[in-house]
Parts: sequence; structure tokens; C-alpha cells
Amino acid sequence: MDFYFLVICIFIIALLYSAVGQGGGSGYVAVMALFALPAAEIRPTALILNIVVSGIAVYQFYRAGSFSWRVFLPVTLLSLPFAFVGGLLTIPSAIYGVVAGTALLVSAYFLYRKPAGSREEVRPIPLSMSFVAGSSIGLVSGATGVGGGIFLSPLLLLKNWADARHVPGISAGFILVNSISALSGYFTSVRSLPEYVWILVVVALLGGLIGSYFGSHRAGSSVIIKLLAGILFIAGVRLIIDAIL
Repeated sequence: MDFYFLVICIFIIALLYSAVGQGGGSGYVAVMALFALPAAEIRPTALILNIVVSGIAVYQFYRAGSFSWRVFLPVTLLSLPFAFVGGLLTIPSAIYGVVAGTALLVSAYFLYRKPAGSREEVRPIPLSMSFVAGSSIGLVSGATGVGGGIFLSPLLLLKNWADARHVPGISAGFILVNSISALSGYFTSVRSLPEYVWILVVVALLGGLIGSYFGSHRAGSSVIIKLLAGILFIAGVRLIIDAIL
């Protein structure tokens, strides 16, 4: 019965996150943590679901004109090797709980306080800042499975480095390539996956198709964003508490 609830939750997370240009990694980690799945199963499962949902989102948002190569390339260039290193790391369950829990709490904050974008002219990203942002977010996404888009999106809007219309597509693309890189790193040291992962892939695929279609044609609801932030906060606290106790 718990597994059926997990399947339903994964579908909802994929649908809601893809509607706002996210792969859902932080949501998958949060939900799997709430269902008390082993840490060793959470990260690879979240990365695979990220790839599926963000791939769909990239296609939908790119078709709708919500993408910018000028912004995407510099922030992604250095993130890929760091995401690979993050995926390569073998993290003890207790440490993973603290690191992933903290990442979820930070994600919840960024999601809750996500800026709407300003009316100022978009500024080019300084090359040094794009490397710092890309490498740090890539490492965290690879080590935890959260994807990284949930950190990148508010940063782009806050610094006015991208137009609000282009951010969802850029974020989805960032999640896609970094999740592939992180999963490649993971598979160099660990070659096993949970048996149930492919059922979750099908469910996430359906949710991602529906969510990204509607999200690419209309703005994401602020109510949805606040709800997701609440889920991340609860799961982040639980992961940290479970890891400490």
C-alpha cells in the first residue's frame, strides 16, 4: 500500500515541477525520504526521474521559445564535471541525510522566495560567476540527486541574468545534462538500481508530459510553488533528524 502512495506522489511531483520548468529532483528526494527509503536508493532514483522529466520539459519549453543558449552554455560548462564528481562520491547514509536534508531546506527557501523577475534589462552573466555558480550547483546536484535547477532559477532571476520567460527552459536543460553527468559518475562506482525504479519512470513520464505541456503555455501557479516549498521543508527536517538520531 505504501508503494502505491509513493507512485501517486511521484506522479504529482513530476506534474507540478515540470509545470514550472523543474525536473523534480528535490521533490523526489523529499517524497522518498518521507517514505523512509534507503539513502542508497534515493539518489540514483531521483537522478533517473530527473532525466526523464527534465528531458520532456526541455522539449516543451524549447518549442515554446522559453530557452536561451547564451545563458545555458556558460552556467553548464563547468557544472558537468562537478556533477560527475558529485555522482561519483560514496556518501554514508548519515552524512547523506544531513547534506540532502540541508539541500532540501535551502531549496524550500529559494522556491518560497523565488523572485518573479524584474523589468530591468537582462545583463550578461560574468564568466567567473557562471563558473562558480555552475560548479557549486553541479557538485551539490550530483551528490544529492536534487538536480540543481531549483537553485539556478532564482539565481538567474535575482541577478537579472535571464528573462523570466526563458528561465524554465534553461533550468530544465541544466537539470537534464547535470543529472546525466551525475548518474554517469554514480555508475562508475555503483552499478545497481532499485527494482521498482522503472515503474516510477513510467509514472514520472506521464506526469512530466502533462505538467510541462501546460507549464510551457501558461505561468506556474504561486500556490503550487508554495506547496512544493512546504513539502521540501518537511522532508528536509525529517532527513536531518533521522540522520542525527
